[in-house]
Amino acid sequence: MMINYSTELVNSDLISLYCLIGEAICMIQHLEGALSVSITLKKDVRYPGRIPREEADSFLKKYRSLTLGKAVKIVEENQCHAEGREFKSRQPRHKLRFEA
Repeated sequence: MMINYSTELVNSDLISLYCLIGEAICMIQHLEGALSVSITLKKDVRYPGRIPREEADSFLKKYRSLTLGKAVKIVEENQCHAEGREFKSRQPRHKLRFEA
């Protein structure tokens, strides 16, 4: 049994699909870039002037080649962000803000 699809409908659906996929890829690339800079700053540089700029650029170049999954794994392993650490013994942030 053959189904006849309107070519206009299929074409508009395909265009929408490709646009959404392109936007998703772009967002992932931005996230990968932000993570590579963050990993470089928090893992290797730590504070301004600690290492020369050329060395920091070489670390950044190394981390820019990582995929999103590998970058997230490095963040978790090195506890570069507070979200990667476990703060089970701490009070929730909203309680800390309002206590004076």
